[in-house]
Amino acid sequence: MYSNQSDTRLRSSLKNKVINLAFETGLIRAGRSLWAKSLTVVNYHRIDDPNRKDFDSFKPNVSATADDFNRQMDYLAKWFNVISLKDIVEWLNGHKDLPAYATLITFDDGYLDNYTSAYPILRQHNFPALIFLTTQHIGTDAPFYWDMAAYCFYHTQNDHLTFPNGRVEHWSSLEQLDHVSKNWIEFMKTLPQVTLLNGPSSLSEVKRNPLAIRRIFISHKHSLPLFATLLTPLNRII
Repeated sequence: MYSNQSDTRLRSSLKNKVINLAFETGLIRAGRSLWAKSLTVVNYHRIDDPNRKDFDSFKPNVSATADDFNRQMDYLAKWFNVISLKDIVEWLNGHKDLPAYATLITFDDGYLDNYTSAYPILRQHNFPALIFLTTQHIGTDAPFYWDMAAYCFYHTQNDHLTFPNGRVEHWSSLEQLDHVSKNWIEFMKTLPQVTLLNGPSSLSEVKRNPLAIRRIFISHKHSLPLFATLLTPLNRII
């Protein structure tokens, strides 16, 4: 078991070194013209710092800190053309063309930090963005169930949990607690699992099925070199 964990860490370390080298040398953008006619959808959830001491919500939903988000927007400004949903609709209706390297910025759920942290940065770059609001929570203080579950984990005095299938998981550190919390929340999902295809999408693919546009899920664990890599067709193989 320990050998497998060591091998996994080694592979991850080597992959990160290759990605960082490709980013620093510009190799990550080699052959860039081959996907100029594509739509890249960057999918965010929260813009916050999951490592601050008083953070007690679901960490995997944090896409980036404000500083990292700003650096990512700088990268998009340099190498992509950020468009709005209106631009896509007009293109689908044949009323206009999309620019090369078209990119749509989206947010899921509608957390307050989308406005307090992300919006000022988006406004600074003059970028439009699309928010998919969870309508049942509009005008209420009700937390999302995953945030409520994470809150309970962070404030419990227990050191173990029994899953509905009888499996018991223990924790003795914050890192282990985060792992068990994530496992529990994923286990408790009742909706059918939907696997989002990795982007970007070719424009011909979008034309065939606009309802199945590929999205790129952004995590606070992503470095800028990895973020840049995810915006390329390499996303589908890494």
